[in-house]
Amino acid sequence: SERDSALATLAVSSVLNDHQIMQEQLAKSKSHKPPVGGMNRQSSMQQSSDEEMLALCKQLGSEIAARTSAELEVNRLKEQLELERKIAHAKEAELLDQIS
Repeated sequence: SERDSALATLAVSSVLNDHQIMQEQLAKSKSHKPPVGGMNRQSSMQQSSDEEMLALCKQLGSEIAARTSAELEVNRLKEQLELERKIAHAKEAELLDQIS
C-alpha cells in the first residue's frame, strides 16, 4: 500500500511535469505570432484539454491516496482485532488453568 501511494505520487508528479513543459512550450509559441488565425483557437483548445487532463490526474491522485489511506486503516484495525483476540484467548486459557 505504501508502494501504491508512491506510484500514485510518481504518476501525478510526472503528469504535472509534463503539463508544466507543455505550458512553457505554449508560452513560447504565444510569443511568436501564429501564421494562421486558427492556430490561436487550436492552442486554446489544447490548453483547455491539458487543463482537463491535469484536473483528472489530480483527482485520480487524490482518490488513490484516499483509497490507500483507507486500506492502511483497515489493515491496522484487522491487526488490532487479531491482537485483542489473542489477548482474550490467553486470558481465557489462564482462567481455565486457575480453575483446574
